[in-house]
Amino acid sequence: MLTTGNTICMRLQGGLGNQLFQYAAGRAASIRLGCPLVLDTTLTEDELKRGYVLQFFQITALAGVVDVKNYSMKYEESSFFYNTQFNSYGLGTCFTGYFQSELYFRDVALVIRNDFQLINQPAYLVEQMSFIDSYELPVSIHIRRGDYFSNKHTLSIHGICEAGYYKKSIDLICKMLPAEPTFFVFSDEPALAREMLEGEDIKRKFVFMPVGLAHEDIMLMAKCRHHILANSSYSWWAAWLNPRSDKIIMAPRRWFTAETLRTINTTDLYMENIIIL
Repeated sequence: MLTTGNTICMRLQGGLGNQLFQYAAGRAASIRLGCPLVLDTTLTEDELKRGYVLQFFQITALAGVVDVKNYSMKYEESSFFYNTQFNSYGLGTCFTGYFQSELYFRDVALVIRNDFQLINQPAYLVEQMSFIDSYELPVSIHIRRGDYFSNKHTLSIHGICEAGYYKKSIDLICKMLPAEPTFFVFSDEPALAREMLEGEDIKRKFVFMPVGLAHEDIMLMAKCRHHILANSSYSWWAAWLNPRSDKIIMAPRRWFTAETLRTINTTDLYMENIIIL
């Protein structure tokens, strides 16, 4: 029987990218402690109503509304960078935070990769994956707008990646590769993404992907060999889920607005060997 004394709890919040980070940190802690992981979904019903979005993956943790007052210990993330104190908490702990660093789960990376396989891959998704695989050098580009642009509070914290960042990333990755790549563009605002990239060199080949389901699009992005990220945990995960050791990843130095970066240390956010522009 599961009780708060013999489990740990991770409070989920935010969208898919955030929930993947939270689950991964919680899963690593549960393996270290040899105990079940419980996922509290209470905070996912925020003003954006994104809800619980991990049900499409091969995870075994129990998820639902949890009365966290029953957990005797509480861990609340106090800073953005990796905190080793996370590993000192034991059974009966409820964790709250974003935990946006691979350092929380790098030692169990294979387990996390297996957990984040889709339960179902419909025929149209398999076909799209095969389409991407048919290209020699597919590169994903993620252009995120959506709530980053429409929600004033979110915009004031995250900001958005401008055309200059994408142009610089495209030019650099083309110089690094042995042949001309094909860029697969993923965006929640495809018309805007197309407009942004229209001015690029005519010889560049762009494939503008239709907007799909978040858990499926992230797997399509992961199918690409190399990646140009937005300032988004969503495309961070797409790049991480790509198992290739020779992948090239470009990421923006301004993961947040300049004002936000004065109070947040993003050093531990970036994967090893990532190129920051």
